[in-house]
Amino acid sequence: MENKKVRQLNKVFDGKQRFLANNTIEVDKYKLNGLLENLYSPGPSFQYIFDFPSRSFTFVSDGIRTLFGEDPSSFSVESYANRVHPDDFQHFVRCEEIAGYFLFDHIDKKEIPYYKLSYQLRFRDASNNYRLHLRQAISLSLDENYNLSTVFANQSDIGHITSQNNYKISFIHVQGGKSYFGIGDVNDLKLVQPKLEISNREVEILKLISEGFSSKEIADYLHISTGTVRTHRKNILNKTEFKNLTQAAIYYVREGLI
Repeated sequence: MENKKVRQLNKVFDGKQRFLANNTIEVDKYKLNGLLENLYSPGPSFQYIFDFPSRSFTFVSDGIRTLFGEDPSSFSVESYANRVHPDDFQHFVRCEEIAGYFLFDHIDKKEIPYYKLSYQLRFRDASNNYRLHLRQAISLSLDENYNLSTVFANQSDIGHITSQNNYKISFIHVQGGKSYFGIGDVNDLKLVQPKLEISNREVEILKLISEGFSSKEIADYLHISTGTVRTHRKNILNKTEFKNLTQAAIYYVREGLI
C-alpha cells in the first residue's frame, strides 16, 4: 500500500496523465551519456531513472550507498520520499506541480528534451543527519507524441557549499535557449527573467571550480589555454563583485542559477 507521501506525488502525476506515456520507452544509451554532461555534480552524488508508466525507479546508481546507505537494487520511491525533510516535502510536491505546468502547458512540447529542472531539498543521510541536496532532472525518453516516459536525474549533496534552500525551481535550457530562474509559482513564469551577469562559458567554468578543478584541469577539459581560464576567473569576479570565486559559486548554486 502506498504511503501518504507517495500518494501526494502520484496525485501530481495523475493530474498530468494525458501528457505521460502509457508505455515505457526504451532508453537511448547514447543520449544518456550526453545528458550526463548537462547535469552538475558539485559534491557526492547519485543518479537514477524514473519511469512514469510504472511510477518507479528503473535504475539507481551505486552512489546511493554513500549518501543514504541504501542498496540501489531495492531503493524505492517510498524510500526516497521518506528521506525528504518533513519541512521540505511540500516544496518537493510544489516543484513537481510547477514542473508539470512548465513542461506541458507553458512551452512547446518539442522543447521538453532541452530543459533541465533544478531545485533543492534536504535529505536524511546514512548517519540520520539532514543535508541539502541539489536535484536536477531532464527527460530521457518520450513517445511519438512527446508524452514523457522516463526522466534521468542527478542528485548531489551541496551541504558543503550552502545549507540555505532558496525554495525555488529553475528551468535551464541546455542548448542556450530561454531559461527560467527562481520560480516560486506558475505566475513567476510570466515575469521577465533576469539576465545572468556572467556568460555561459563563465558559468561552465564556475561549475568546474566548485567541483574542485584547477585552472589547468579546466583548460584541459574545455580545450582552452590556462591564460583564458585565468581571464574568465577575473571576469567572473569583476562582473559579480564577489571577493572570491567560492562566494560566487555559493551564490549561483543557492539561487539555482547553475
